[in-house]
Amino acid sequence: MSQLGALASGGDPTVGVDLTKPQQAALARLLYAVRQPGGMAVLCGPGGTGVTTLLTQLSEDLLAAGSSVVRLSCRDFKHNLTPQAPAFVRGGRPAAHQVFLLDDAHLVDAAALADLVAGLQAESEARGIVLAGRGRLLTLIAREQDLQQQVLLRAVVPPWTPSETEAYVCDRLTTTGVGGWAAAVPLTVHEIAAGIPRMVQRLVESVLLVAVTHPDHTLSCDDVERMDERLSLAAA
Repeated sequence: MSQLGALASGGDPTVGVDLTKPQQAALARLLYAVRQPGGMAVLCGPGGTGVTTLLTQLSEDLLAAGSSVVRLSCRDFKHNLTPQAPAFVRGGRPAAHQVFLLDDAHLVDAAALADLVAGLQAESEARGIVLAGRGRLLTLIAREQDLQQQVLLRAVVPPWTPSETEAYVCDRLTTTGVGGWAAAVPLTVHEIAAGIPRMVQRLVESVLLVAVTHPDHTLSCDDVERMDERLSLAAA
């Protein structure tokens, strides 16, 4: 699997995939932040850009360094925001440096998020915290001055650039054995999917159905548009 192919893959996030340069930079910033006493960081990105995958890689790196990682999903317990809420706990000893990774933090309101962070911090001054979610998370944090002042840094996972989308599309079409495609197909995919890796992959896999059904057909931008319409209708 290619670098971009691994990052765009759906389903459960995988560990050990190659990261894009922006993701590598975000990971380095997060590792620095949580290693500071009581360090808190924010990880944001549109859905489908690999925020959860990056959070998983961060967890693995912290575990390898001897930290204790407690991973929470605000999606699972947004109606019961307490430090005792269901958690995914991995590795480390009680005396080890502990880090809380809070995914989907954009799903709760600002006051509840501030209360949750305060509750976690009250248990130990040495714990690092990463709040991860979509762009709304930055707005929520801005509403709580005390919470905002505690954030050591912010890391953002951006959508793919046109060149990154083109690299993935061309690689996928080539390795699948597609005979030919219009030069503007990768850019059309990028514009429709807004550079969101998961959406790019989904659209390309649908376009590949056209190529399999009509092996002598040269894929066109119209094919991409039609498959996007079908996906939109299926999702409605």
